[in-house]
Amino acid sequence: MLPRLSMFSRKDAPYQDLDPGQERRTFVATLNDALGEIAPLGERHKMLSLKAGDLQRLRQIVSAIGADAKVLGLQKLALRSFALEFRIDQVQDNRQAVQSTDFRDTFYYFLDVARQTAAQFENEGLVSLRERGPDRQTGWHILVVDASTWAADFARAALGTSCQISHAQDGSSAFDTMQAFRPDLILLDPSLDDITGQEFLETLSETPHTATVPVIVVSTDTSTEAAVSALVNGAVDFVSKGLMPEDFQTRVLSILNSGRQRLHHN
Repeated sequence: MLPRLSMFSRKDAPYQDLDPGQERRTFVATLNDALGEIAPLGERHKMLSLKAGDLQRLRQIVSAIGADAKVLGLQKLALRSFALEFRIDQVQDNRQAVQSTDFRDTFYYFLDVARQTAAQFENEGLVSLRERGPDRQTGWHILVVDASTWAADFARAALGTSCQISHAQDGSSAFDTMQAFRPDLILLDPSLDDITGQEFLETLSETPHTATVPVIVVSTDTSTEAAVSALVNGAVDFVSKGLMPEDFQTRVLSILNSGRQRLHHN
């Protein structure tokens, strides 16, 4: 057990109460403790034999690091944590995925960024490492429609201060939300409990208030058929939930900056 794990993200121990020296030492100690526990899992023979309990513990540690990194404004580390959490969830659903290069590469990339962050913290301190995302506050408002809260957290971490993120867990609540405001972009998981992705896009087209709101379909289904279906039904883009944070940010901001609207048929 790591006694200092997720200290900064706990409501009862806000990092603001620490002076800069304590803040730096506490975070470095937390991060190094965590790395000491999970780094050995990177050895190939250990990674291939990871058990369910190992994966749960790995996810707990990575989630805690990501939560602290987000609170401390360390965007790169937060993004890498979110990306590895996603890969761990994939492995838990399909144990064969632990042998994939995607899982290993994401794990090693996370370790590299975490080690670099710890080393820089020790040398430079917190202030020089804070990352606030894009400097420009755009006022863009994105609606994430996904049963998982992880999707909205990932979007917030990837996009920083460039966008305001709202979240709806199903189609019904999404349309209720859009009665109050018109989002600049919708990130849609097509596997909702109460409506299919196609039905969601069709309903969006039939509502004048939202007919031209651009939609990016974000799915775990990476098949050509799924991508074609999304685009044929009016989505402006189709991306995988395994997309790296930097690529995700580029795709989203490109659509927002271009002012692209969703095509619809009368």
